[in-house]
Amino acid sequence: MRIALVSSNSFHSYGGIQNHVLGLYNYLKSKGHYVKIISPKFKNERPVNHDHIFVGQSTKISMNGGLTDFTILTKKDNLKQLFENEKFDIIHIHNPNLMISLQILANSNSKNIITFHVLPDQSSLYGIFKRVIKGLKKIKIYKKINGVIYVSKPVKKYFARYFRFKSQIIPNGIEIERFNSNEKIEKFNDGKINLLFLSRIEKRKGLIYLIKAFEILRKKNDKIRLIVAGTGNLEKACKKYVQKRKIPDVEFVGSISDEDKIKYYNTCDIFCAPSIFGESFGIVLIEAMASGKPIVGFANKGYKTLLSGKAGKFLAKPKNHNSLARKINILLKNKELREEIGKWGKEEVKNYSWNVVGEKIENFYRSVLNEK
Repeated sequence: MRIALVSSNSFHSYGGIQNHVLGLYNYLKSKGHYVKIISPKFKNERPVNHDHIFVGQSTKISMNGGLTDFTILTKKDNLKQLFENEKFDIIHIHNPNLMISLQILANSNSKNIITFHVLPDQSSLYGIFKRVIKGLKKIKIYKKINGVIYVSKPVKKYFARYFRFKSQIIPNGIEIERFNSNEKIEKFNDGKINLLFLSRIEKRKGLIYLIKAFEILRKKNDKIRLIVAGTGNLEKACKKYVQKRKIPDVEFVGSISDEDKIKYYNTCDIFCAPSIFGESFGIVLIEAMASGKPIVGFANKGYKTLLSGKAGKFLAKPKNHNSLARKINILLKNKELREEIGKWGKEEVKNYSWNVVGEKIENFYRSVLNEK
């Protein structure tokens, strides 16, 4: 098959969606398919590989408690000519937005598939979503959608009422083998119990609630540390809170490389995911699971579908930092329980390997192509 993987988000700074697109690209290439990645360009961004095509210029806007890409296409972005040259069988749009996605659908002569990655349950910008969809249904572009993939049940529940096409729930994938390393960050490998936050530092990701929970725990236990990996628009505010309250052992390490990310997972004893809303799935969760780490976080809709059984008992009510502290403390006191949940995660994450997820997506492509 000749396949275009379209990301509405630039690859300037990696997140879960970009990692999913790259993982799917690698899987499809390994199966012998012709694959291109199409995405907007942010400032002086460089392509991720020789199959990466830039379409449109991206700027960052605030949406759904974080930053996302707003793309402007110009006359130079000749989509019609691009698609005539490439003759794609499938154009697969990830996390569609109104600018680049509509332009691609308008110029496409291929079968078109959309994957919804984001759950806009508390986004003010998505308040106009119903009216936009009603408008789209009246134009031909809407009818050019041939299939929809949802990454989780909550995402399907939200969007399925608007998109009545052939659909399937297929979760995000992960390259499990990458997380088999035992390398650690040496300066944090000193006997203290390490808690790890690894995400963008923005409203939706809820770091401030984790810091407040750690503040409670650190007063009673000086053998713990909170490592904060990532940057974002609330980074200064979180640092200021730590400084003002004089909370020891909170380490802001900034943005980290993809290679170092695995070392940080290995270094931590407990992975913390305090997102308060808007999580459709949770790629960082399956990465922590692949690393054999127990997870404590908030019970948003996406995380509740991913973590079950005993592992699900360590999800607190969103924004309740006292409850979050209590759940972290249970794991701090019980090394055997941490290891038990870590083993559960390593077994459970096999369901999200690219050999499993990639095959499901590949089969969905074929089923769409076979339909008239």
